[in-house]
Amino acid sequence: MKQAILKKYTDLSEKSHFHFVPQVKTYLETEPEIDPETNEEIINMPYPGNARYNFEQRIKDEDIQPLSIAYMSYVKNLREVDLSFNKITDKGILILSKLLEYAENIVKINLMGNQIGDSGCENLNKALKNKKFLTHLNLNTNIFGNLGLMSINELLFKNPSLTHLNVGGNRYDWDGIISITSALKTTNNTLQVLNMDDPAYKIFDQHFFTHFGKVFLSNTGLEKLSLKFHQIRWEALNIMIHHMRNNQVLNVLDLTGNQICFQAMIFMRDYLNKYNILKSLILAGNKLRDRGIKVLADGLGNNTGLVHLDVTNNDIGDEGFTYLGNKLKENQGIKSLKIFRDNHWLNNENSIKVFNEYLQLKGKDFYPDFMIYEDEDEQKLHIAYLETHIPNEEEYMVDC
Repeated sequence: MKQAILKKYTDLSEKSHFHFVPQVKTYLETEPEIDPETNEEIINMPYPGNARYNFEQRIKDEDIQPLSIAYMSYVKNLREVDLSFNKITDKGILILSKLLEYAENIVKINLMGNQIGDSGCENLNKALKNKKFLTHLNLNTNIFGNLGLMSINELLFKNPSLTHLNVGGNRYDWDGIISITSALKTTNNTLQVLNMDDPAYKIFDQHFFTHFGKVFLSNTGLEKLSLKFHQIRWEALNIMIHHMRNNQVLNVLDLTGNQICFQAMIFMRDYLNKYNILKSLILAGNKLRDRGIKVLADGLGNNTGLVHLDVTNNDIGDEGFTYLGNKLKENQGIKSLKIFRDNHWLNNENSIKVFNEYLQLKGKDFYPDFMIYEDEDEQKLHIAYLETHIPNEEEYMVDC
C-alpha cells in the first residue's frame, strides 16, 4: 500500500512538477503497518514540520493537493494525520478536508501550529462530522476566532467518539468559549481532555468563569482541563472550586500563567482538605509567594488523591518552602513535585534541610525536579535542578 501511494506521488511529481516533499518519501519507504485488532494494513500522514529533518521542508498549501491525490485510493486505511507546525492555511485545509471526508476510519488529527482560520475550521467540521472513530483533534496555535471555534464545537454534538480536543492559542474570545462550555454542560459527556489555553480575550469580570463552574457541576466526562493564561484571579477560582465539590471526574487542572495569589489558595486548601478527586494540580507561573504556598500546604497533609503538584515560578522563598516541606512530610500521595524553577533557593538553608529530610523519607518512588547534595569543602547542602518524569506522566498532563 505504501509503495502504491509513493508511486502515485512520484508520478504526479514528474508530470506536474510540484514540490516533492522528502519526508513523504521517507515514511512511505518504511515497512507496512498492521492494525493489531483487524490485521489490516494501515497508513498515516506523519509529517510534522518541527521534526528534525522536516523543518526546512515544511508543507505548504500547494503540497496538499498532490499528497491528497496520492492517498485518496487508500483513504479508508488512513488512521492518523500529523501535519503540525507546517505552513497550511485555509486554502490547504479546503483540499485536505476533501480527503478527510472519505477517511471513515480516521482516529487522530494534529494540525497544531499552522495558519488555519475560520473557514478552515468550517471545512474541517463538514469533513469530520459523524466520524465514529475520531478521538483526537489538535488545532492549537492557529488563527481562528469565534466562528471557527463554533464550527469545531459542532463536533461535540455530532462525534461521540471525540475524547481529546485542543483549541488553545487561537483568537476566539468569551463567545467562543461559551459555545464550548454550553456543549459540555448540556449534551456532551464524552469529551475527556480539553485545552483552551491563552484565548484572545483578557477578561477582568471573574464571574465569567461561572461557565466553567457549571461544566464541573453537570458534566460527567471531562477528566482534564487546561486554562493557561486566562487572567484567573482568586474570585474566579473560588467560583470554579465551589462547583468542583460535586464533581467526581476532574483529575487534572492546569492553571499555569494566571494571577492566582494567596486568597485563591484559601479555597484550594479547603477543597484539598475535604476532597481527593484531583490527581494533578499545576499552578506554575502564578503569584503564590510565601503566603500562598503556606496556605496551599495546609491542604496537603490529609489529602490522599493528589499525585502531581507544580508550583514553579511563583516567587517562593525560604519561609514558604520550609513550611511546604514540613507539611509534605505528612502527605503520602504526592509522587511528582515540581518546585525548582524560578523560585528563590539561594542560601535557603532552612528549606533545603527540610527537603533533604523529605527526600530521604520518600525513598525511590518519588520524582521531584530537584536534587540536594552536600559540598564536602563547605559542609553545606545545595539544591540543583533535576530532569525527572513520573512514569506514565501523560496521566497528569493535559496533552491532546
